[in-house]
Amino acid sequence: MRNLVLIAALVFGGPALAAPPKVPAGPPVIEVVEVAEQYNLIHVEALSETATGHAWFIDGPRGFEDIVKLSPDSKRIVFTGPPGRYKLMLVVQTKGGMLDQAHRIMFIEGIGPEPDPEPDPDPDPPMPGVRWLIIIEETDQRTNAHAAIYHSEKLNAYLKAKGHPPRRLWDQDELDPNGKTPKSLKPYLNLADRDSLPVCFVADAGGRILHQGPLPVDADAVLDLLKEHGG
Repeated sequence: MRNLVLIAALVFGGPALAAPPKVPAGPPVIEVVEVAEQYNLIHVEALSETATGHAWFIDGPRGFEDIVKLSPDSKRIVFTGPPGRYKLMLVVQTKGGMLDQAHRIMFIEGIGPEPDPEPDPDPDPPMPGVRWLIIIEETDQRTNAHAAIYHSEKLNAYLKAKGHPPRRLWDQDELDPNGKTPKSLKPYLNLADRDSLPVCFVADAGGRILHQGPLPVDADAVLDLLKEHGG
């Protein structure tokens, strides 16, 4: 499932820039990178020599809607979010009072350790250290209880305080810019029980999988799981 968010309503008669960028005459253009890594800030700019107001829309995976910033003149937005495909839509009002629009597709790719393909059947107790929390879900089947875990302030604050990366959340059908399963998702997806989503992995910095199984019932149970495995 995807999420559509309106970032800003049209701002008519907004302040003029002292030195607007030189762009070709014609329809507005959205300037943005084609691919970015997860959790990097994505800077987006509207280029148009005739626009007097801007409205932004983002169509993308759930999870990015609360982390969007808008410049005072509404020409620029900054956002980040989970891995996936993002469609950026811009509607502008021109100096003649007409409306025009532009569209761009960009992707956010995941990062993380490759899982160990041959885990030790009798591993030593894990030493404390960096832990990756990786969750694979079917977004269409997300419940309120699942969402409460994904957006838990207590869980996210704990990961940050302990120096762990932010939790990784993937949809099982996620695709990269080439229409293929992202490289960093595929090995975990191959290990996951796709009939029992969402599933949860805890891995160390080297990709050693310390736990895999169904997502715990709540954020406190996820915290207990991390602590149990050295996180």
